[in-house]
Amino acid sequence: WKMYGTRGTELSGFFGGLINSNFTVIELVERVREVGAAYVGIAYRGILLAIGAMIVRNATLLLILAPQALVRSFSAFGLMLGTAALLVVLSQRRTRDPSEGAAPDIHLDMPFSLPQALKYGVIFMLLHALGALTQRHFGDTGFYFVSIAGGLLSSASAVAAAAALAAQDSIPAATAGVGAVLASFTSVVFSLSFVLRSRSGGLIGRLALSMVFIAVAGMVGLLLSHYAEPWVRTLLVNLE
Repeated sequence: WKMYGTRGTELSGFFGGLINSNFTVIELVERVREVGAAYVGIAYRGILLAIGAMIVRNATLLLILAPQALVRSFSAFGLMLGTAALLVVLSQRRTRDPSEGAAPDIHLDMPFSLPQALKYGVIFMLLHALGALTQRHFGDTGFYFVSIAGGLLSSASAVAAAAALAAQDSIPAATAGVGAVLASFTSVVFSLSFVLRSRSGGLIGRLALSMVFIAVAGMVGLLLSHYAEPWVRTLLVNLE
């Protein structure tokens, strides 16, 4: 961001989203409030890339910790990521901001600090315990509720907790996959609340519509996974 000014916003949005998409959205919104309407298009693409990075990160967590859960949710993650990427490309082709000025001063907390790591570790442990308890007493519905609530705190921790439970056979892989997608949904919707702070009607309207498209794509992916479940189960059995 400091090297390339406003031109580096989109790349910064993606890499920031890998760490914490909501924090990245807050930073981009602050730039809109400081710079004004000229920054709206750039911030829009940066936020979509942050959301896309969050989706990639969550899917990667499933791949590492519980590959079978990713198999059950791959279509949802894939369609959400594809929709976000398509919206970025369409925005890039439709308009290009001519501004190449230096970026405003940026005051970011170090995301790899020990306090940050401990905070997400605590969230992970809480979600892991709550997910197991609610699934045991209330079934899949209880686990999904914890996943949705966990997405408000940290979608990465919620996904990691779901994957860990699936890896321990505490919950079915399909349930973990759906929970991971729901946590990602929550993170996307929650990020819109930060966009409202920009007080930019253009940015709010464009992102609200884009997030609806991403959410619908994810729901379609979940439905595809549900109907394809018998074939997926047969394939996994044959592979084993």
